[in-house]
Amino acid sequence: MKRLKLYSYVVIMTIIGITTSCTSSSTTDESKQEVTAMDSVSKDLEKTNKELEDEAKKVEESLDKIDKEFNAKK
Repeated sequence: MKRLKLYSYVVIMTIIGITTSCTSSSTTDESKQEVTAMDSVSKDLEKTNKELEDEAKKVEESLDKIDKEFNAKK
């Protein structure tokens, strides 16, 4: 009889533990918010990198143009 009670308590506690862990959605909501924030930051960084690359190309073109003009005057 004692074993039956012990086994039933273990089974009941296991079921309660599984149910509690499966129904808890607070961690998933926080995780979703973090992922959304990271995606937003990633997109902003990609946009900034593209803008910087464009600006660097413009500066290189300007320097090449100035260099050609300087060499032509010599």
